[in-house]
Amino acid sequence: MTSISRRKFLQSTGLLGAASVLAACNTSPSSSGGEAGGSEGSTLQWWDHNGGLQAANKKNFELFKKESGVTVEYTNYQPPKLGEALQLARQSDQLPDVHSLAALKLPLPALIKDGWFQPLQLDDEALSRLPEDALVEGIHIFDGKVYTIPVFNSRQYWGVTWLNKDMLAAAEVEPPGTYDEFRAAAKAVQDTAGDDTFGWIFNFGNTGRVAEIVNYLAQPAGFEGFGGRLFKTGEIEYHHDAYLAVIEFLLSLQQDGLMFPGSQTLVDQDARVRWAAGAAGFFFDGPWCTSSVKSDAAEFLDKVGVAPMLVPDSSAERVAYKVIQRGVYHLSASSTMPAEASQLIGYQTTEDYYVSIAEALAQPPLDLSVIDKAETHSAWRTLIDWYGEQVHLAPEPVVKNSEVEKVAAQQKPIQPDLGQIVAGAFSGDVPDVKAALKEYSDKLTADWEKSVAAAKKDGAEVELDDYAFPNWKPKQDYTKDMYI
Repeated sequence: MTSISRRKFLQSTGLLGAASVLAACNTSPSSSGGEAGGSEGSTLQWWDHNGGLQAANKKNFELFKKESGVTVEYTNYQPPKLGEALQLARQSDQLPDVHSLAALKLPLPALIKDGWFQPLQLDDEALSRLPEDALVEGIHIFDGKVYTIPVFNSRQYWGVTWLNKDMLAAAEVEPPGTYDEFRAAAKAVQDTAGDDTFGWIFNFGNTGRVAEIVNYLAQPAGFEGFGGRLFKTGEIEYHHDAYLAVIEFLLSLQQDGLMFPGSQTLVDQDARVRWAAGAAGFFFDGPWCTSSVKSDAAEFLDKVGVAPMLVPDSSAERVAYKVIQRGVYHLSASSTMPAEASQLIGYQTTEDYYVSIAEALAQPPLDLSVIDKAETHSAWRTLIDWYGEQVHLAPEPVVKNSEVEKVAAQQKPIQPDLGQIVAGAFSGDVPDVKAALKEYSDKLTADWEKSVAAAKKDGAEVELDDYAFPNWKPKQDYTKDMYI
């Protein structure tokens, strides 16, 4: 099973008729699968790391309180801190009702298997607003039950070169597109600005984000896969030349004295705010950068510019491959308010919510057609247009065979991981990057093979070949009809 259409899912779960009855009694944009009676005056806890969604979510929280009488107690964390907070909360049985997954370091199937989450109770009105085939078995649906929904579009990459337009203008340089151009532009900015301004600032304090950015930069550098796994063969090759080229380029910025010296300990928000304050000319981030600037350093927003996808040289193709967008929010297994929480999450399938996402300048919303209805930022809009030209849908093992989710449930995090290895290269703790990446690839491969064997022993019909896509071709979407 690959993906499930809205109507087919509703019919298969029996929600089409039952939820219609509930919807007849409730005229809100999206009601939960159960009554919220007796919940007035209650409080629902919501934790996430999505600073760019705070404005959009706040609108939903206010609507939710008006319609249900339930107040949302909201807490936002930096990604690494959210993972720590969730682990501690679970140990003390104090998990929030709804939360995102940042820094938990395990795939969703493994977390479900470990008892973290319960299915959502979305009604047919909420589900019917999702695009056809938006929900995929093994990604959003497990054992026929919806655990999460996508709110962002799949066409995006996270290795974006953001820049200070005023600094580039003063240095008389254009937005760079190649490694050499970037080094030259960073040096020009640093030389021109003087004082305590550097060419580039980064956030090595969040190794998860470091890994994400290196994974995306590796694709236009020649890696025909994602997350270390080659599309055609399914093999794991973090030690591929493309990864080495990206890391060598990043290290050259430190070696040339162009990196802000405190970058090793900074997390995203701190690095971004320092960049906005003039600490550096360039910052690598995801599409949400303008959203965070809008929230944390609004006076800098007019100075924010964006450069093309960074490639090793002018002969390289600007191309990226993105897997199907995962869900963002999940319902804790310990929540005693599953119906109410599901009602609130259901608001995230409305056009108003997608418009709010675009106006917040976060990741592109699931429904891209709403962008023309939103007030956005020129750099963000330029980036979204580039996404449409340069980002292609990647093949996914779990779409080819939904039993792959049972393998993911067996897998364990391997450390040091990619982000930790890269950060270690900058600190001097990892002197031989290629050897460290080869060891990481080997450990991941061994765990993958072991997990496939364990899943098969438990009855899963899955093979190592399910991870290989020999018919994959570069610069093309891998479409549903290509899964064979």
